[in-house]
Amino acid sequence: MLLKKGDKGANVKAFQAFLNTQGEVLDADGNFGGLTEGAVRRFQAKHGLTSDGKAGQNTISVAMQLGLEGFGGDAKPSSGKLVLLSAGHTNVSGQDRGVGANGMVEGVEAVKIRDRVADLVRVKGVSVIEDGADGQNLPLSKALELAKKADIKIEWHFNAAANPSASGIEVLSMPAHTKFGQRLAEAVNQALSLPLRGDKGWKSDTSGQHSRLAFCRAGGLLIETCFLTNPGDVKSYQDNFEKMCGILAEVIARAANT
Repeated sequence: MLLKKGDKGANVKAFQAFLNTQGEVLDADGNFGGLTEGAVRRFQAKHGLTSDGKAGQNTISVAMQLGLEGFGGDAKPSSGKLVLLSAGHTNVSGQDRGVGANGMVEGVEAVKIRDRVADLVRVKGVSVIEDGADGQNLPLSKALELAKKADIKIEWHFNAAANPSASGIEVLSMPAHTKFGQRLAEAVNQALSLPLRGDKGWKSDTSGQHSRLAFCRAGGLLIETCFLTNPGDVKSYQDNFEKMCGILAEVIARAANT
C-alpha cells in the first residue's frame, strides 16, 4: 500500500483524518495534495521514518499503531500480511511487570525483544504494528484491539518455576496455530540451545496453569522465551539475544509473505 501526492479516495481521507488527530489541520477531502504531503513529512520526521511525504507500509504501520482506522481492505501491503508484535505484562514500575528473577524483569525484557524483532522484520519489507512505541509496553487491552487488524499476532513472555532447574522454550496458542508455534519455538531453540517443551515446543493455551489466554483466543501466539528463574536459561538468553531476534525475524517475515 502506498499513498502519495495526487492520489484520491477513502484511504486518503482516512489518513488525513488520522493526521488531524496528530496535530494537523487538514481538510479530510480524500485528495492527497501538497498540504497532506507536508503533514505526512512532519509525521514521518516525528517518528523516525524516512521523511518523503509518501505514506508507505512503514508509515501506515506506525499510524495504525497510533490509532489509524477506516482503511479499506487494500490497506495492507500487497506483498504480505500485517504483523502484530506485542510485549507481555508491562515495564512500568508499580504495575504488573511479570516474573522477576536473576536480575531480569519479564515485562522489561519482553519490550526489548519486541522492539528489536520489529526493526528486523520491517527491514525485510513486512508491515508491522506494535502494542506501544519503542520502549513502551501498553496494557493487554491495546494488544487485543490491534489483534483485530493483524493477520499474524505474536507476544513475548518468560516462564518461571519454584524449581530453579526448570528450563526450556514453549509457544502457546490455539491448536490451529500449532505448526507456526513449533516454527517459532524452533527459532528460539536455534539461538538459545534450550529444550523444547510440550509438542516440539508448542502447547495449547489451555494446558497446565493456562486457561484460555486472551491473546491466544484472539488468534495470537505467546512465546515463553525461557525460564527467568533458571540462571542457565538467563545466561543463554543474554549471550544470544541478537541471534535469537534475527532468527525469529526470518521466520516471521517468511510467514508474512506466504
